[in-house]
Amino acid sequence: MGSPGSAPAVTAHSGWRSRQRLLLVAVVLVVAVGGLVFALVGPRSAAPTERPLPLRPAGEISLPGDSSRFDYASLDQARGLLFIAHLGASEVVEVDLRAQRVVRTIPNLPGVHGTLVVPALHRVYASATGANTMVMLDEDTGAVVGRAATGDYPDGLAYDPDGGRCGRPTSPVGRRR
Repeated sequence: MGSPGSAPAVTAHSGWRSRQRLLLVAVVLVVAVGGLVFALVGPRSAAPTERPLPLRPAGEISLPGDSSRFDYASLDQARGLLFIAHLGASEVVEVDLRAQRVVRTIPNLPGVHGTLVVPALHRVYASATGANTMVMLDEDTGAVVGRAATGDYPDGLAYDPDGGRCGRPTSPVGRRR
């Protein structure tokens, strides 16, 4: 020990304690500064966008039947024809978007879910879940031109232009000849 009035002795233990205190102060400072920055800037991704979407109403068309469930819709963009599955009425509704009117309803499609128009073939395909079939329609007349079994509960449809097939994504049917 030192004499009275002399400076305290520095030991390895007291140097380690000094570094520990310095580290603790540094950590507290970093956390405090980080919290302050977060509070000022905030999470940008959680904030709702201030700009409205660039959408505008193009028109309003009354659809036939009741307001029971409507499902898939498919658009022939070149002709402006929209085919809508009206599941609750078991029919497909064809709408001319340019004339803003319903062209026709195609009935007797039990539990119709999916619709898919293939303009190159002038065909509209509809999945009739109530009958477990895919129904092929003439796009120009709305006439049923064929039916194909699909298995249980067909829903959405897909078209393979390279293979010329349309069907459930898991089991293509209706091969073009």
